[in-house]
Amino acid sequence: MYVALVRQRLAAAAATVVLPAGLPKLQTFGYVPADIDPPCFYAGEAEYNPLTDFGATDTVTITCRVLTSTVDDEAGQLLLDQLLRRTGPTSVRAALERARGAPGQHALDGACDDFVVTRIAGYRLYRVADRAHFGAEITVKAVGDGTED
Repeated sequence: MYVALVRQRLAAAAATVVLPAGLPKLQTFGYVPADIDPPCFYAGEAEYNPLTDFGATDTVTITCRVLTSTVDDEAGQLLLDQLLRRTGPTSVRAALERARGAPGQHALDGACDDFVVTRIAGYRLYRVADRAHFGAEITVKAVGDGTED
């Protein structure tokens, strides 16, 4: 499992989110960007846990962030609420889970064996390039074959 590819494919999955009319398309990154224009999703930090790696299988936890604007406090938080919904066209979680593939298939177009959204938390202000954005963290646990090819 090549973690950079997992992050890229998580970002590609999030790019399928459909935002309400009048809003710009969700900007997505498979890495931690130095600056953003909200609304934004990025698959960021990766945490490897060697105690959960069994044989040739690796487990990695990836912290993703969803960020919206603070120009209008209420509008930014309402959009964040829509992005964090369980289902629906604006749901980042639903978009990610669609990328798991059918039973028996590798997830994220073969980037890993499987993954699961394990947590959505950290609803607060985040600083990116000296600007504050409303946001939350989506934690994803991915498992793969332990090779990087």
